[in-house]
Amino acid sequence: MPEPVQALSVLIAESVSRDDFYDRRTDGYAANEILRIQQVRSDYRLVLDRRLLVRAVNSAAAQNFTVFHLSCHGDDDGILLADEDFVDWLNLGVLLRGYARMDRALVLSCCSGGYVGVTKAFEKSGVFFGYVFGSTSVSGVGFTDCCLAWSILYSQILEYGLSAANLRKTLDKINYAVPGDFSYRRWDGQTYLHYPAFAAR
Repeated sequence: MPEPVQALSVLIAESVSRDDFYDRRTDGYAANEILRIQQVRSDYRLVLDRRLLVRAVNSAAAQNFTVFHLSCHGDDDGILLADEDFVDWLNLGVLLRGYARMDRALVLSCCSGGYVGVTKAFEKSGVFFGYVFGSTSVSGVGFTDCCLAWSILYSQILEYGLSAANLRKTLDKINYAVPGDFSYRRWDGQTYLHYPAFAAR
């Protein structure tokens, strides 16, 4: 008997640069519009600083969203918020601790969002998600590629739910269609496993 498909719901927190906001390079907004078209419960929040990021995380936990989607700039050390406050991966894990659960997923829509150092820092922070999605591309990932990747991801989760077998197929579809070496990291009770295996960053 197939697993029951868990209802998809997404809180999107967007914290890109001022120029990105002005030029409307806001992949979080685009993802929210796609979710709304598919009649998925979603909420879109501009998080201009750390205080508002914490507020969004608390809101996602209180309203039991299945996915927290963070759109921002990042590198191998952490993320940069709209007010140019840098949050390293360890401290981001601390900020996310109240939301993190095995039946929830995190989408890091930023450069290095799929980097192994992210989930290593989360382990140190005691932060465990069922899945963490992101890009492992050394050259980074652009606005258009993020929009396409997350559109595929959410459509597939909506249809098939959050399970390793289905999500492996989903990542294969994303990486076939979109450059960016997208991957997930999945907590198995002892460590974060990753797929695809070639995404070693």
